Amino acid sequence: MMESSAEQRERIRSQIKEAYCKALYTYTTQHKAANLKDDGFRALSIAQIVLTSVSSIGFISMLITYQHIATVLAGLCSVISLALNMYARGKNYAAEIKAHRSTADELWPVIQDYVSLLTDFDDIDIDSIRESRKGLQDRLESIYKTSPATSPRAYRLAQKALKQEAEQSFEIGECDYYLPVGVRGNTDKTTS
Repeated sequence: MMESSAEQRERIRSQIKEAYCKALYTYTTQHKAANLKDDGFRALSIAQIVLTSVSSIGFISMLITYQHIATVLAGLCSVISLALNMYARGKNYAAEIKAHRSTADELWPVIQDYVSLLTDFDDIDIDSIRESRKGLQDRLESIYKTSPATSPRAYRLAQKALKQEAEQSFEIGECDYYLPVGVRGNTDKTTS
């Protein structure tokens, strides 16, 4: 049986909505990954400052009071500080944060173009829709090829931020929740 034009259009609209939601998830996950790296960098910097301070104070107090406890504490803090410095030496937090934010910035116009395509969907012929869809897919592929990997924690934070529980799978009508009201479909979530 041949698929009707209306059925074909709805199938394509559904696929575009899902692609939009996946791009939105990636966008949000990249932001969360950048925030996590930024928080980690700040915590590491504070820990290094505190440990260096305690080491210095411990060493100075040992010179003044001749107490061995201060020597042990200063030595322990120095060892931990050295370990953190060696760990941080191999990391370039600023570049990693910038890469996540840059990816998110590149995704934003694509997400907006998906919304525009869905907004204009009923006024565009099927061939133009397919052409626009292909262009958006190509742009996403180009962005994804150079995007930094994210962590499961960043993804969970993105899920929470988007009030989502499933991993990039969407219930009937769920994508509509994330779309502007004027673009949403009339799908009832309670029907199967």
